[in-house]
Amino acid sequence: MSDLKKKINKLTLELTESKENKKNQLITGFKLLCLSLIGIISGPVLVQIGIIENDELLNIYSILGVVICVIAIILIFLGIKKIGDYIFIKNDR
Repeated sequence: MSDLKKKINKLTLELTESKENKKNQLITGFKLLCLSLIGIISGPVLVQIGIIENDELLNIYSILGVVICVIAIILIFLGIKKIGDYIFIKNDR
């Protein structure tokens, strides 16, 4: 009988750990999306500052703004992928 209790305790522990891991995955997805907001806002601002400050085609503000925008887009895709994995992947039991 005690062997059965040990197995039940082990199964419940595994289920709670998998739920915590899935919650962490969801939280990580939302953190990535929130972090991408910084790039979404600051990237175009830097590009605009670069255009206003210098009339040259290439300057450091414009290049930095474009790089930040690309990084923000990558973070958005990673965040959506993490949240999608949380929603659509089933528990392995």
